[in-house]
Amino acid sequence: MRIADSESIEQSIQRGVDWLGQQHEASTDGGWHPPTYGAMRGGASATSLALFVASTLPEPHRSLPMWKKGLEFLLRGLSQRDCIACPDGTLDYPTYSTALTLIASRRLGLPIESRVRRKLVEFLIAEQLTEANRAFSSDQVDYGGWDLLGGSGAVGFTAGSNISVSSFAVQALAAEEHPKCQATIKRALGWAQRCQNYSPGDPTKDGGFYFHPEKDALGNKAEWEDDGFKHPRSYGTPTCDGIRLMLAAGLKSTDGRVSSAIAWLKEQNDVKKVPGFEDASETLDWDEGLKYYFFMGLSQLLDLPNQPLEACRESLGEEIIDLQSSDGSWRNPSDRMREDDPHIATCFSLIALSNLVKGA
Repeated sequence: MRIADSESIEQSIQRGVDWLGQQHEASTDGGWHPPTYGAMRGGASATSLALFVASTLPEPHRSLPMWKKGLEFLLRGLSQRDCIACPDGTLDYPTYSTALTLIASRRLGLPIESRVRRKLVEFLIAEQLTEANRAFSSDQVDYGGWDLLGGSGAVGFTAGSNISVSSFAVQALAAEEHPKCQATIKRALGWAQRCQNYSPGDPTKDGGFYFHPEKDALGNKAEWEDDGFKHPRSYGTPTCDGIRLMLAAGLKSTDGRVSSAIAWLKEQNDVKKVPGFEDASETLDWDEGLKYYFFMGLSQLLDLPNQPLEACRESLGEEIIDLQSSDGSWRNPSDRMREDDPHIATCFSLIALSNLVKGA
């Protein structure tokens, strides 16, 4: 195990960025095209994720020419769609890609014309599950969230809203000035409350989050508590996403909902696996398969006021550095959440390490 001092972290980041650069050089169109999964070979989601990485990196990595080329690649697809798409117009996780591109371009100061940015913002607003957008009524559990069917034209149907894509959508919209953003975010905050094990004074509700508001959805991967109804267990990745969503929506870290979620994370003292699966009858490798996403999510919470999660910092850095491959990339042995693709695991790891540097 290597000690995660600032120098070690910066060296690890350099090697990871070099690896991303090598993958970019192999491309002829300015995008990233990881070969592991066909759904991502078109490049929209992989390139938007790479730009999001860039927006978290310390200088001088943020100024590399490949990031601007990546944005130019994404804008070619946008000319055919109202969202981030592949250059041929095919969709590749468009809600994630659009949210990540909005966040990254603003942080990096990459040029997007105001009319184009407005189009991206309006796409995210239009994909929220509401009456006007997708024919969802306010009494439905998915109302106010986002799903993975962005750009499909699906009306009255969802594959399931989830806390991950909804969190990124809210974070993107929170920095924009469109007149519909605040109402959209307010609905999303109400939606998020249906994904949280929270009730003041109820000791059975620990404050953590689960993935879907539909309580018996299989996507709630840590199974359920038997408390008279199917009550999903909290686990690490949606809890990190839920905290970021609430903070982006304007709640303070001292708000009961936020502080209880942070307290749940603080009680989990092992960053090597995603917490929350300890009592599940079958973990199905989720605790390993979500590992790098958890690293990314947890790292974005280490600089909260009063540093409630500060104790995680050193062990998180040590774990990530120790897992880096000799070529500078990261790869999860588990394929449960596609983190066996080194592009995905490397991007998540670089985001996490960059957040550790910021707090050094």
